[in-house]
Formats: sequence, C-alpha cells, structure tokens
Amino acid sequence: MKPTIALLVFGLVAVEVVADDPSQSKSIPTPSKDTAAGPTQRGVIVAASDATSAAHRFKTLIAQDAGLNFAVVSPNQKHDVGDLQFVFCTKASRSELKHLLPAAALSADLKPQGFLISTDSTTTQAVVIGGDPDGLRYGVGELWHYHCSLDGKRIVPQNSLWLVKAPAFSKRMFWNWTHCTNWDDDLSRVHQTKHVDAIGTLEPYLVQPNGFVDTFQKVVDFQADHKLNGLIVWGFINDAHGGLATAQSVSKYAKANGVKILPGIGTMGYGGFYFGGNHPFNISTFLAKHPQVRLMVQADGKDMPGTPCPSDLVFQQWLRDGAEWYFTTLKDIGGVNLEHGDFFQCHCPRCKMQRSLPENDQNYHWDMMATQVPVIERGLKISPDLWFSYACYDAYSAALLSNPPKFLAQYPKSAITQWTYTKMIADPILNPAGSWPLSLRPPTGTNHSVGLLHQGSHWDVKRQWWGESDKSAVAFGGTYSLVSDLIQQTCHRAIADQSEGLQIIGQIGAASPQNELNYLALEAFSWNPQLDYQTWIDRELAPLYGGPKLSRRYYELVSNITKLPQEIASDIQEAQQTHTQMSDPRQARRWANLISELRRRQTLTP
Repeated sequence: MKPTIALLVFGLVAVEVVADDPSQSKSIPTPSKDTAAGPTQRGVIVAASDATSAAHRFKTLIAQDAGLNFAVVSPNQKHDVGDLQFVFCTKASRSELKHLLPAAALSADLKPQGFLISTDSTTTQAVVIGGDPDGLRYGVGELWHYHCSLDGKRIVPQNSLWLVKAPAFSKRMFWNWTHCTNWDDDLSRVHQTKHVDAIGTLEPYLVQPNGFVDTFQKVVDFQADHKLNGLIVWGFINDAHGGLATAQSVSKYAKANGVKILPGIGTMGYGGFYFGGNHPFNISTFLAKHPQVRLMVQADGKDMPGTPCPSDLVFQQWLRDGAEWYFTTLKDIGGVNLEHGDFFQCHCPRCKMQRSLPENDQNYHWDMMATQVPVIERGLKISPDLWFSYACYDAYSAALLSNPPKFLAQYPKSAITQWTYTKMIADPILNPAGSWPLSLRPPTGTNHSVGLLHQGSHWDVKRQWWGESDKSAVAFGGTYSLVSDLIQQTCHRAIADQSEGLQIIGQIGAASPQNELNYLALEAFSWNPQLDYQTWIDRELAPLYGGPKLSRRYYELVSNITKLPQEIASDIQEAQQTHTQMSDPRQARRWANLISELRRRQTLTP
C-alpha cells in the first residue's frame, strides 16, 4: 500500500505558522521529475458527517484542475487509500476521524471561520480541521490554491506544514448588481457586458435556463475558495431570471459553501422586496394596487413617481408585511442589505414634522430609519442570526463624531451600519490627504460597522487608462482598475476602528487579472490587515503565479501603464514565454488571462 495523505479542516485561530522569515517564499516546492512521473495518482477524500460540502468542492477542484477522480467516503466506509488520503472534519466532528489525526490536532483550540492545515514531512498526510463547517470550507480552498502544487496531473502537498488561521474581519464581502455581473472564463466575453461596456450585449444572468444560478454559483465558489464569506446581490428576486426559485437555489448553495447571501432590499425604491415581477411585494405593483398611498414629495414640491412617502401608514404596514413574507420564505439567506434610495428625503408636511422632532435626524437619515427599522425589527423576530446591514450613504467624520446622528440609537443594536469608506481612505485621485486620521472613530451609538469601497468599480473614476474601455458605457468608471493597494490600506486602517468588515464590488470575473488581484487583496488583508503589501505580492501570491519572482513580475505586468505599442508587445511576448513554462494548469490559466488582457490593451492604444 502506498503512503497516505490525510487532510483535516479545523477552525479559527489568530495565528499563522508557516515560516518565521516573512521574506521567505510561500510557494510550494516544485515536484521532482520522478515524483511527477509514473502512473495516474489514486486517492480518496474522507469526510466527516459535517464535511460533505467541503469534500465535494475539493473533489470538483481536483477533477477540474488535475483531471483526477478522487472518491468521497465516510469515516467508517471501507476504501482503497491509494497514493493520497484527504480527511476533512470540523472541531465538532473530529472524534469521527481521530484515528487519522495527529495528536496535536485532536486538542487544537479552533474558533468559528478558522481552520488548521497540517501535513507530514513526506507530504503523504494533509489534515484540515475547521472551527465550524464554514471554516472547513475556507480551509479546503486555502489548501488547494496555496499549499498543493500540480505538475500536470500529479498533486504534491506542501510538506511539514502546520498552519492555523483566523480572520481579522468577520465580514468579507462582495457587493454586486445582477445586471453588471459577468464571471465568464473568457476575458473577451467579460468585456462584452451590457450596462458596463459601451458595445456590450451580454447579460449572463438572463441566459436561459440557468444563467443566474450558474453565474452566482461561480461567484460563490471563488469567494469560498478564497475565504470570503458574504455576497450582497441587488436585483436578487426577478422573474426575468427565474424568480423565487432561482433566488432560493443560489442562497441554498451559498449557505452550504460558507457564503452568506445578502439580497438588496429597497425600502423606498429599487423594487422593494421583489425586484422584478408582478408581485405583491414589488414596490411598483404595490403602488399600482394602492393608489391612495402618498408619493414622496421632492424639494421642488413635485411628487417622485414610483416612490412612496415614508410616513404613509399603508406603506409602513406594507414594509412590515413584506419583511414577514421575505424572512419566512427565504430560509437560506445570510442577511440583507438595505437601502432606502440614494439620499431620498420626503418634503411632505408629515415627514417635515417628523424630522423636526428633537429625537430625529433633520435630513434623509430620518427617511432611511423610518423605512428600514420596521423591516429589521420584523426580521429579527423571525431570523435573529441574520446580518441586517444598511447603507447610510455617509462617511463618518469629526463633525459626525461631535454630533452623532440620531438614527444610530434608533436601529436595533444588532443592525450593521454600512459606512462609505470610499472618500475616507487616502486616495491619490479622490482624496489624496485622506479623511481618516487615527483619532477618528465611528460616532457614539454605532454598535456594528462595515465599510463599502467603490474604488475599482462601475461607480469609481477611471484610474489606469486601461481601467475601462475608452468608449465606456458610463461617463465615469473604473470597472477594470487595479486597486489592491487601496484595499490593503483600507483594511489596515479599518481594523483600528474595530470595523467588522469590508465590501468591495465583485461584479467582474477573475478572468480579468487586475480584478482577481483586487479580490485576492481582499482575501489576504481581511484575514491579516497587518500584512505588508510587498510581502503579499512576493510571498502570498507566489503559489498562484509560479513562485515569488513570477508573482512579482505578474503584478508588474498587470500594473504597467505604458501606452507604447512596442512595450505592450514585449510584455505579451514575455507573458507567452512564461505561460509555456507552467506545468501547473492553474498558474498557466492565470498567465493566459494576462496575455488576453495585454492584447486587449493593445487594441485600445492609438
């Protein structure tokens, strides 16, 4: 019998043990020729009772990237060990597999969302134990992408590894609109996205029969593989892509993979609870059937079509009824993300009177609070463990600190305030000096905070000349911009404020090299905000691109802002030569994507 590899997943611990020297490469040793040669590798994945989802994802990754078929078996099921044995469990289920675990792993103290990975000196046993099923799922992704090398179709785990990880931020999220999301594996098709690219015609979420499900399952897979745990989706329930059935399918899949789906709910606009369709909890349908409901009055005294007045009593009851239906129907969502409508403020006499009361804010924050608190309060009675996040459309500042807004005391204590970090962080284009001194903290009354960063998205400015097509579908935008440095800076600063997390826009697939780097930055710095930026490039990214020198060079090629055709052509040639040297298909795929991106830039130059 060949030696075995055992893989276990544990939980969260805020310690990482890999190499004492930060400059030391994290890349996995290249398999020797005699290791890579020989018959097809055989192996098995032993999964504890709560490790099924993680095990089957690992099986899929092995088949997808190595072309191998490893069976998933239960702890007591007889099986042929073969060359490799992967063992998955959590802290709660490790007793089922104690005969396969190192002694130290049996007593490791693991926290939620975290994990332990252990391998022996001969790389024939790999153990991953999660602090909970979510931590197990993240550990599986960490193991495959960062600690298992591939030489063609042969898997070589990193040897003598004892790695314990825990995230600094409990909330690590993407923020997406359905119609702007394109995660196609073909970069040329990504750049044909309607509503994003000027000549774009593709709407992947509307492709029948399963475009919405396929698209967002792909996003979820990437997030879970890279230890990200929240996905905000605006336009979530829409009859155009399957209505309630597809929404439930995506949320169930995400939950099984450690990613919380947070549908966007508009409490004065954005479709209400049911974004698209003739449904009682679609806001347009509601207004059509209830013409007696007052509309929001704008500053000029005119009604705003399609937008109800926040103080209307019939509308207030609709918000409570809608929340009751929503949270009893969507059992697998992980929370919600609430917006009332960007800065909407009703100027009718009743709303003006409410805002004049000393206990209320005198601006749009009252309209926000008045329409969101009923939803959250009803939701908490049904599903108290959900993440109830709300966008206040504001950054906190010295002025807010000296005069805290009233809404902070009016929301339930478990509600999560989403601040706008976009203009707080020192940004060379938007805010060079920054507005986030260490003395600044969230204002009194803030119980839970996260932040949204618009940089590197449809709603950002163009940063690098190749960050968006010269003939963009919008007048501004940095959809294809590289902003990994700003993500690092934001994580480093936000953790000092006891922020619970960061949201970035995740609409563009990882086939776009700069967008993937943004996502990998969120992964790395949301788990370790103190990580040095250059260390991330040289060490953390090394396994993904072929070693420290190549990860550094890859970053340099992606970030190059030259417009000189001969320099771009030279970069393409270099990337092609590197691509031919890759024996790991995952690394080869990333270098192939870089070649496609550089060729795109060629077409944009005069």
